[in-house]
Amino acid sequence: MKVGISVYSGNYYTIRANMQYIDMANGLGATRLFTSFNVAMGNRLAFDEVVHIVKYAKSKDMDVMVDVSPEAFKLVGADIVDLRPFYQMGVSAIRCDYGSKDRTNANGRFSFCFL
Repeated sequence: MKVGISVYSGNYYTIRANMQYIDMANGLGATRLFTSFNVAMGNRLAFDEVVHIVKYAKSKDMDVMVDVSPEAFKLVGADIVDLRPFYQMGVSAIRCDYGSKDRTNANGRFSFCFL
């Protein structure tokens, strides 16, 4: 079984604390990380921290899944047909969250897109 953690940016967690948590969890065998671009919407610093967290976790050979909304797609320069910007930053899978219509979630069948 693969083990993972959730890490969030924003008001309650500093980037340093998140990186220390990633290091600890990775050292204990965690190979997956979940985070959310949605909690950082409207806060550019928090968004940049999420991107840093994704890249940092990927540098630890962790699989990274992120929550996204249509606004997150726009911020990273991706769309439902071209997910390369997520892949290039180190995201392994996305979960289409609020604001996503069924027809944009893999033709209404899945809410996960694996990159």
